[in-house]
Amino acid sequence: MKKYFAAVLISLGLVIAASSYAQNEKPGIMARIYEDNDFLNDRNKGTDDAYTNGARLDIFYTKQHPSKFFLDRWMLKAGDNDVNTYGVGLMHVMYTPLHITSSFYQPNDYPWSASLVATHALYSYNPVKKYDFQTEIVAGIMGPDALGNQVQSTVHHIIQDPSIPQGWSNQFGNDALINVNFTAEKELVHFHNYFELIGSGQVSSGTMTDELDISPVFLVGIMNPYFNGFMGHNSSTGSKKIQVYLKFKPGVQLVGWNSLLEGGMFNRNYSVDVPQVLSEGDINSENVKGPHPKIENVVTYTSYSLVIVYSRFSLSYSQTHNSELVVNSYAHTYGNLTTTYSF
Repeated sequence: MKKYFAAVLISLGLVIAASSYAQNEKPGIMARIYEDNDFLNDRNKGTDDAYTNGARLDIFYTKQHPSKFFLDRWMLKAGDNDVNTYGVGLMHVMYTPLHITSSFYQPNDYPWSASLVATHALYSYNPVKKYDFQTEIVAGIMGPDALGNQVQSTVHHIIQDPSIPQGWSNQFGNDALINVNFTAEKELVHFHNYFELIGSGQVSSGTMTDELDISPVFLVGIMNPYFNGFMGHNSSTGSKKIQVYLKFKPGVQLVGWNSLLEGGMFNRNYSVDVPQVLSEGDINSENVKGPHPKIENVVTYTSYSLVIVYSRFSLSYSQTHNSELVVNSYAHTYGNLTTTYSF
């Protein structure tokens, strides 16, 4: 969202950190709130276009015995020594074109698009062989029922932003989103608890996105061993209560399908007929359906983060620079603010 929302998250995190000072037991539940937003921009030029917002709430938990839930049984685990963390979450994502106060269709730009999905995940780490498997199942909707118009307009009203979005009538129609995202990571190099180089690959398949993501991950600083388990990334117990480290991740994505940029797999129609700009600067065109954007099949990105962990509280801030996702559009930069608290 905007800087006020970021300030609220930071304040909430500081309160939680203070309340956890005297607690020493190993956590079994962790709450996470994160916000992707292009207003959080290291170029000091906050924007409100392209991938403009991604808000998410997750609850992670461990189990004392093997899970009997049928979805968990299908998810891949990291061997006999695995440390398993399960998660459920809710996520809202929005894309908008450059001029959000215009009600006209904007060619060669990102579409008006939103999704609202629920997630269920298993993060399985092997601390002996230094690898992990992460499986996430996503299910939800895109289109007007994903409430992109209501969410963006409400937030702009709350923060008294005069740029009220006007183009949500141009968004894609409602469609179902079901996806499976699978990530595998393996340690390549490490130096004590101060440096790790990890190889990472992700495959996503379904009606939301079909893509392959390959990247190295560099971690440097004071930190718990990465493959000791997901909870250890965001909490510190015992005598070592503080972690401070940097994360650097350059990568490439091979993208075959993205419903939020191309329209749904089952329903590629727009929600209503939209006024198409037939030539640059022409705003008096007849009402016709705009063409579907064409995505870039090869996308590069660079992400870097600062992570601070104290006892059961963590706070991270990151920046991601993407090459253009839509043909003839533009590259984009957005930030992320994430806070967690472990119980």
